[in-house]
Amino acid sequence: MKIDRIFVSKIDPEVLTFQGFDQVGCFGCGCADACCGHGCDVDKGSYALVYLHRDIIEHILQTSVDDCFTHRWAGEPDFLGGDGTRSAVIGRFCAFHMRTGKGCALYHAALSFGLPRRIIPSICRLYPLSWRSEGLCLCGDLHEECNCLHNNKDHRSVIESQWDSIVDIFEFSEDVRVALAQHMTGSR
Repeated sequence: MKIDRIFVSKIDPEVLTFQGFDQVGCFGCGCADACCGHGCDVDKGSYALVYLHRDIIEHILQTSVDDCFTHRWAGEPDFLGGDGTRSAVIGRFCAFHMRTGKGCALYHAALSFGLPRRIIPSICRLYPLSWRSEGLCLCGDLHEECNCLHNNKDHRSVIESQWDSIVDIFEFSEDVRVALAQHMTGSR
């Protein structure tokens, strides 16, 4: 079953009080891209877009996109596209980590070449948010130097800083829609 959005029927209360990233995001963080050290879950939609734009991705990474995935499907339907796989880990980082410094080649491709934002895996676009069992929650592995923990000069909540991705990735129950609307109007 192919899905275009992931259904969310509840929000962990901590999500509504957690601060998000400021305008410099991960580039304002001294964590040395710790969250990229494990690879990432890649939804089927992102996977397809990477292959569709493989010429650009391979140019940025100087490697074949075939080497960037484990190519083992999780069999979990709560991914965009209805399934997910994992990125490979090359050296100390996700296969899509920039070889020449901080950041992600997929973010770079989306921003610099105008590729669709959905080329970036959902879990990466949402970070430090995640989802499980129809619930929006925080990732469990935040690095102590993460920008969202210390340096948020904009004083935005994680809902505000990740809003564009949240509304692109999720479909909400009425209760969640109400909670998000109250949060957004109360945080301004």
